[in-house]
Amino acid sequence: MRKFGLDPAKDVTIVQIGGIPELLAAMKAGAISGGSMSPPVLTAAKKAGFKEFADFESLDYRYPAVAIADNQKFYPAAARHDRLNFLRGEIEGIHAIKTQKSFAVNVLKKYMRISDPEILEEGYQLCAAIYPARPLPKLEEPRRC
Repeated sequence: MRKFGLDPAKDVTIVQIGGIPELLAAMKAGAISGGSMSPPVLTAAKKAGFKEFADFESLDYRYPAVAIADNQKFYPAAARHDRLNFLRGEIEGIHAIKTQKSFAVNVLKKYMRISDPEILEEGYQLCAAIYPARPLPKLEEPRRC
């Protein structure tokens, strides 16, 4: 916000709304003026008449869109199996995005609560392009997803 001449402490009120579908619903209801979102919901917001204030890619601002953390002190050694199953699920999900387009689009449709085929296609294309085939940790985070 500072990059656009706004003081986060004075010029805006930051509130927690919920997930991305709830964010768009709050904008449509007039409860909030805007929020951070990515396709496919960004496309739905534009179709609803909202304007894009800033694009993180154009700002060359890197941030972790999704972070996964684990604290071995918090989790007992017996939970190692659960952590491995979580990672297997992540890898299988990425594989499904890359190889099962209709399944991936249906997942987007269900959890983003969007039925517009154009918006779903844009969301799918973004995820298919951004998720690496091999999800290895990197020092530099991707631009968005």
